[in-house]
Amino acid sequence: MKLRTRTCTISHRKKKQKFQPLLTALKWRWEALAADHDYLLKGGVFTKEMLDAYIELKTEEVRRLNTTTHPVELDMYYSL
Repeated sequence: MKLRTRTCTISHRKKKQKFQPLLTALKWRWEALAADHDYLLKGGVFTKEMLDAYIELKTEEVRRLNTTTHPVELDMYYSL
């Protein structure tokens, strides 16, 4: 039984480690797109204003995910 509990704990840690880089990777993607999006402007399919608005929207989504308290954290630390 202890081995199974330990395995679950290790599994949970691995899942948490996989999730955290996802948020960081999303942030890097939008920063990279902001720095280099000239190739998307060719042919007139996208406009600079549209790409800037999209990058701003996605950056705000990542910021919100990074700063939002998870419901379990609320229950663990802020419940009375």
